Amino acid sequence: MKKKIVLFLSTIMLLSLSLFGLTACSKESYTLEVIHYEGSGNWGQSTEYFEVEEGESLLFVENKELLGAEFAGWNIDLPEVMPSSNLTIKATYRAKTSPEDIFVFSSGVITGLTSTGKTYYAIKLPETIGGVTVTEIGDEAFDGADFQLFEFSRNVTVIGNEAFSGCNINKIELPESLVTLCSSAFEYTNIEELNIPVNVSRLGKSSNGFEGDIKNGAFYYMDTIKAFNVDSANETIASHNGHLFTDDGKTLIRYAPSSKATTYNVSAEKIHYGAFRDAKNLETINIGASVTEIGARAFYGTSNLKEIIVSPYCYDYYGEEGNVAVYYQPDSGDEIDLVIYASNVDNQSYVIKPGTDTVKMYAFENCTSLTSVTIPSSVTKLESGAFWNCTNLTSVIFEGTVEQWNAINKSSWIFNSQKLTTITCSNGTASVN
Repeated sequence: MKKKIVLFLSTIMLLSLSLFGLTACSKESYTLEVIHYEGSGNWGQSTEYFEVEEGESLLFVENKELLGAEFAGWNIDLPEVMPSSNLTIKATYRAKTSPEDIFVFSSGVITGLTSTGKTYYAIKLPETIGGVTVTEIGDEAFDGADFQLFEFSRNVTVIGNEAFSGCNINKIELPESLVTLCSSAFEYTNIEELNIPVNVSRLGKSSNGFEGDIKNGAFYYMDTIKAFNVDSANETIASHNGHLFTDDGKTLIRYAPSSKATTYNVSAEKIHYGAFRDAKNLETINIGASVTEIGARAFYGTSNLKEIIVSPYCYDYYGEEGNVAVYYQPDSGDEIDLVIYASNVDNQSYVIKPGTDTVKMYAFENCTSLTSVTIPSSVTKLESGAFWNCTNLTSVIFEGTVEQWNAINKSSWIFNSQKLTTITCSNGTASVN
């Protein structure tokens, strides 16, 4: 099997070198591109099996020092089996520098990258900087950084809020030392699979003021995640079929939003706040008899959800005929809340169940088919975003008076349809909010 190497160069400092018979100008970093042509068989696990056309191995590439530069990593995992089509593998090199040239650092906490560090394609975290152990990645430390490869050092215990927000990474290996993963730590990245180590026990809150409870905010805006994998020895959280739960399995913390499944059966007792956020492939959710609590915004962004089927043996929740909506009515009282309306239902109109007290947060979010909703006079509260992004909503009929409408406890933002101008009441019209 033959492979060829192409050397891509961009110049900052002009240096002449000869590599594999090629002569070019160099700078602080440059990339080798290894292109594999069609073939079959096993790659093998060791890079020394990969001979390049000029007779050098990939292991040689990793060990090669080029004018003071050091190997910085491969851009992909080497597959176990050779693909039938062309494959490009890139090896990166960078100039040898001290950690102080790359990181902004104080008292064990990395708070950012220097101007030099921001140019790196690959970042390897040092264990110490200036003799001080690196233990924490601070809030927004790498926000928007361009690196595509990142390797932790072994003593990091905290990853702060939005620490890797917007980074162009599709893979990250968390360190075994990690304990605290704060809110939106990896938001807007391209990570598809996340392995969570044994010691992680704090999720989602800010790095200061932790109370030790579990919040799924750590995984907000990670809509590319296909699977969570938690170390089986972790005593706080667990993963089942790629989804994240408390260790006892009683609370669904976070459903993997890019799971390819179109149907999911909930057998936990509690569905956490935002648990199904952005699960855009889901069309059907079955709420089991065990469910006793559905958190706010649990189904936010489930834009293809067509039906929610509630077990007839579920005590506190029940579904409407047609499985388009879920209501909450505890045995202990007469309160009725509308929790969720399936966003991808073709219905153009919907009449909320008489006797309903509250329309919960984001209950009708993204129901773009709806043009008309009837709200019973029993409603006393409309929570934030109740009809958010119902962009074709033109008619809201309130079965009570204008005075009753004005007395409803309403969030400052409930509707955002440009087509909705007034609320039709039994004795006249009222303003939308």
